[in-house]
Amino acid sequence: MSPYRKEVEKLYTRIITLVSKGQGYLQNYFDLIDEVIEYGKSELLQDVMSTKFKIDTRQFASIDMLKKNTFKRIAQFTESNSNKNLQKLFISKGVYTIGTQFFDLYTSQYLGDIKQYDTSTNSQVLDVYTFYPTFLKIGIPEFISNPLTKINYEEGSIVYYGNNLYWCIIGYTWEKQNQITPTFSNYWMEVFPGTQSLHTIIEPQISILDRYSKSIDILREYYYIDPSNNKYTQ
Repeated sequence: MSPYRKEVEKLYTRIITLVSKGQGYLQNYFDLIDEVIEYGKSELLQDVMSTKFKIDTRQFASIDMLKKNTFKRIAQFTESNSNKNLQKLFISKGVYTIGTQFFDLYTSQYLGDIKQYDTSTNSQVLDVYTFYPTFLKIGIPEFISNPLTKINYEEGSIVYYGNNLYWCIIGYTWEKQNQITPTFSNYWMEVFPGTQSLHTIIEPQISILDRYSKSIDILREYYYIDPSNNKYTQ
């Protein structure tokens, strides 16, 4: 790569880094443009704008107009490219989204939510929520503490007891003689999907794609309970 092309790539990297950080870095971007102009690099700036962002700087009547308008257009360009790259990432990770909700691409299994502090894909902070969705609770029965007949719970059965969710780890028959309930019992294990688990990804040193990739990996680390596997008889 020629020395001049290196300068083009270096200036492009400086510009895209500032603009990608959002409106809060507007003045930093203005200062960068002033620096380039001051050092007599107008031609370099024009080449970067035209080849990288399809912007002709000669159309602006003043430097102030150039700074204000190019920031907005580069931000839109960056946002569009980021969205396309995110969609490619989601497909490669086997997920799709509805709003902030993430689902497995092949099974439609709900995985959790990934939320940003703002609507920009260039936000430096992601909130990852992993929890059992409320709309699936209807598929899980309540544990009957005073049944009229015996109930045989097999290993893997899932019930609600009070406001908590329990998973049967040792099969047994519930009856008045033993009265084995999920609490304080070796037959049941409490699971905690009913409460949101929040993981905040704050790593400005890595790209937005890497932050989303890491967030999706967190979603997949959490165990998903399928209530359709319940095995119990009265």
